[in-house]
Amino acid sequence: RRIVTLVCEESVPFNFMRDGDVVGIAADIIREAFSRSGYTVVFRQYPWARALHLSKSGMADGIFCLYRTAEREEQFLFSDQIGSDTQAFFVRRDSDISFSGDYRKIAGKSIGVINGYSYGARFDAAVKDGTLQRVEAVTSQEANIKKLLFGRIDMLVEGEYLAYYLLGKMGK
Repeated sequence: RRIVTLVCEESVPFNFMRDGDVVGIAADIIREAFSRSGYTVVFRQYPWARALHLSKSGMADGIFCLYRTAEREEQFLFSDQIGSDTQAFFVRRDSDISFSGDYRKIAGKSIGVINGYSYGARFDAAVKDGTLQRVEAVTSQEANIKKLLFGRIDMLVEGEYLAYYLLGKMGK
Protein backbone atom coordinates (compact mmCIF):
# COMPACT_ATOMS: atom_id res chain seq x y z
CA ARG A 1 0.00 0.00 0.00
CA ARG A 2 1.15 3.49 -0.81
CA ILE A 3 1.13 6.07 1.96
CA VAL A 4 -0.21 9.60 1.60
CA THR A 5 0.15 12.28 4.29
CA LEU A 6 -2.70 14.76 4.68
CA VAL A 7 -2.81 17.71 7.04
CA CYS A 8 -5.71 19.51 8.67
CA GLU A 9 -6.67 21.47 11.74
CA GLU A 10 -9.23 20.59 14.38
CA SER A 11 -12.69 21.26 12.99
CA VAL A 12 -15.35 19.30 14.85
CA PRO A 13 -17.28 17.34 13.55
CA PHE A 14 -15.26 17.09 10.33
CA ASN A 15 -11.80 16.29 11.70
CA PHE A 16 -10.54 16.11 15.26
CA MET A 17 -8.23 14.06 17.46
CA ARG A 18 -9.51 11.02 19.33
CA ASP A 19 -7.14 8.59 21.00
CA GLY A 20 -4.19 9.97 19.02
CA ASP A 21 -5.82 9.69 15.60
CA VAL A 22 -7.64 12.19 13.39
CA VAL A 23 -11.28 11.14 13.01
CA GLY A 24 -14.53 12.81 12.02
CA ILE A 25 -16.91 13.00 9.09
CA ALA A 26 -14.37 14.29 6.54
CA ALA A 27 -11.45 12.25 7.87
CA ASP A 28 -13.49 9.04 7.79
CA ILE A 29 -14.71 9.63 4.22
CA ILE A 30 -11.19 10.52 3.06
CA ARG A 31 -9.68 7.49 4.80
CA GLU A 32 -12.20 5.16 3.13
CA ALA A 33 -11.85 6.72 -0.34
CA PHE A 34 -8.07 6.48 -0.26
CA SER A 35 -8.22 2.92 1.10
CA ARG A 36 -10.44 1.85 -1.79
CA SER A 37 -7.82 3.33 -4.14
CA GLY A 38 -4.95 1.40 -2.52
CA TYR A 39 -3.59 4.14 -0.24
CA THR A 40 -3.04 4.37 3.47
CA VAL A 41 -3.62 7.87 4.82
CA VAL A 42 -1.51 9.33 7.58
CA PHE A 43 -3.28 12.34 9.08
CA ARG A 44 -1.44 15.14 10.87
CA GLN A 45 -3.27 17.92 12.71
CA TYR A 46 -1.71 21.40 13.03
CA PRO A 47 -2.75 25.00 13.51
CA TRP A 48 -4.27 26.18 10.22
CA ALA A 49 -1.46 28.41 8.94
CA ARG A 50 1.09 25.64 9.50
CA ALA A 51 -1.09 23.00 7.81
CA LEU A 52 -1.53 25.33 4.84
CA HIS A 53 2.23 25.98 4.66
CA LEU A 54 3.08 22.27 4.85
CA SER A 55 0.72 21.45 2.01
CA LYS A 56 1.82 24.40 -0.17
CA SER A 57 5.49 23.57 0.32
CA GLY A 58 5.05 19.88 -0.51
CA MET A 59 6.00 18.76 3.00
CA ALA A 60 2.56 17.11 3.10
CA ASP A 61 0.77 15.48 0.20
CA GLY A 62 -2.42 17.42 0.73
CA ILE A 63 -4.76 19.31 3.01
CA PHE A 64 -8.46 18.93 3.62
CA CYS A 65 -11.42 21.01 4.80
CA LEU A 66 -10.04 23.85 2.70
CA TYR A 67 -12.27 26.58 1.29
CA ARG A 68 -11.98 26.87 -2.46
CA THR A 69 -10.69 30.25 -3.65
CA ALA A 70 -9.27 31.37 -7.00
CA GLU A 71 -5.78 31.63 -5.45
CA ARG A 72 -6.00 28.16 -3.95
CA GLU A 73 -7.25 26.67 -7.22
CA GLU A 74 -3.88 27.66 -8.69
CA GLN A 75 -2.06 25.77 -5.93
CA PHE A 76 -4.23 22.73 -5.19
CA LEU A 77 -6.41 20.14 -6.86
CA PHE A 78 -9.88 20.00 -5.31
CA SER A 79 -12.17 17.01 -4.98
CA ASP A 80 -15.93 17.32 -4.93
CA GLN A 81 -17.19 18.87 -1.72
CA ILE A 82 -17.89 16.31 1.01
CA GLY A 83 -19.35 18.55 3.70
CA SER A 84 -20.18 22.09 4.63
CA ASP A 85 -20.46 24.38 7.61
CA THR A 86 -22.01 27.80 7.99
CA GLN A 87 -19.64 30.63 8.82
CA ALA A 88 -21.22 32.92 11.39
CA PHE A 89 -20.37 35.98 13.43
CA PHE A 90 -20.30 35.51 17.19
CA VAL A 91 -20.57 38.36 19.68
CA ARG A 92 -20.81 38.57 23.46
CA ARG A 93 -24.28 38.17 24.95
CA ASP A 94 -24.20 41.79 26.15
CA SER A 95 -23.34 43.13 22.67
CA ASP A 96 -25.74 45.20 20.58
CA ILE A 97 -23.94 44.29 17.32
CA SER A 98 -26.06 42.69 14.64
CA PHE A 99 -25.16 41.75 11.09
CA SER A 100 -27.58 42.22 8.21
CA GLY A 101 -25.22 41.20 5.41
CA ASP A 102 -23.77 44.67 4.83
CA TYR A 103 -20.10 44.63 5.82
CA ARG A 104 -20.00 48.44 5.82
CA LYS A 105 -22.21 48.44 8.93
CA ILE A 106 -19.59 46.50 10.92
CA ALA A 107 -16.56 48.20 9.33
CA GLY A 108 -15.37 49.75 12.58
CA LYS A 109 -15.71 46.58 14.65
CA SER A 110 -12.74 44.44 15.59
CA ILE A 111 -13.21 40.97 14.12
CA GLY A 112 -11.26 37.89 15.17
CA VAL A 113 -10.20 35.48 12.42
CA ILE A 114 -7.77 32.59 12.06
CA ASN A 115 -4.46 33.24 10.32
CA GLY A 116 -4.53 31.88 6.76
CA TYR A 117 -8.29 31.20 6.64
CA SER A 118 -10.63 32.08 3.85
CA TYR A 119 -14.11 32.96 5.06
CA GLY A 120 -15.65 33.03 1.61
CA ALA A 121 -15.39 35.40 -1.34
CA ARG A 122 -17.48 38.26 0.09
CA PHE A 123 -15.75 38.39 3.47
CA ASP A 124 -12.29 37.98 1.95
CA ALA A 125 -13.01 40.80 -0.55
CA ALA A 126 -14.27 43.09 2.24
CA VAL A 127 -10.98 42.55 4.09
CA LYS A 128 -8.87 43.01 0.97
CA ASP A 129 -10.61 46.22 -0.16
CA GLY A 130 -10.43 47.73 3.35
CA THR A 131 -14.15 47.67 4.12
CA LEU A 132 -13.35 45.56 7.17
CA GLN A 133 -10.41 47.42 8.66
CA ARG A 134 -9.99 45.89 12.11
CA VAL A 135 -9.45 42.21 11.39
CA GLU A 136 -7.22 40.50 13.96
CA ALA A 137 -5.73 37.11 13.11
CA VAL A 138 -4.75 34.50 15.69
CA THR A 139 -3.60 30.89 15.38
CA SER A 140 -6.46 29.12 17.18
CA GLN A 141 -10.20 29.27 17.57
CA GLU A 142 -9.82 29.00 21.34
CA ALA A 143 -7.68 32.15 21.38
CA ASN A 144 -10.35 34.02 19.40
CA ILE A 145 -13.11 32.90 21.76
CA LYS A 146 -11.08 33.98 24.78
CA LYS A 147 -10.40 37.38 23.17
CA LEU A 148 -14.13 37.78 22.55
CA LEU A 149 -15.10 36.74 26.08
CA PHE A 150 -12.55 39.15 27.58
CA GLY A 151 -13.75 42.02 25.36
CA ARG A 152 -10.53 42.30 23.36
CA ILE A 153 -12.43 41.92 20.07
CA ASP A 154 -16.01 42.89 19.20
CA MET A 155 -16.86 39.78 17.23
CA LEU A 156 -15.37 36.68 15.65
CA VAL A 157 -16.21 34.69 12.57
CA GLU A 158 -16.13 30.90 12.73
CA GLY A 159 -17.89 27.79 11.52
CA GLU A 160 -20.96 27.20 13.65
CA TYR A 161 -20.24 23.54 14.44
CA LEU A 162 -16.77 24.18 15.77
CA ALA A 163 -17.66 27.41 17.57
CA TYR A 164 -20.55 25.81 19.48
CA TYR A 165 -18.43 22.78 20.28
CA LEU A 166 -15.61 24.94 21.66
CA LEU A 167 -17.97 27.19 23.59
CA GLY A 168 -19.50 24.10 25.18
CA LYS A 169 -16.07 22.70 25.96
CA MET A 170 -15.23 26.02 27.65
CA GLY A 171 -18.46 25.92 29.66
CA LYS A 172 -20.06 28.86 27.82
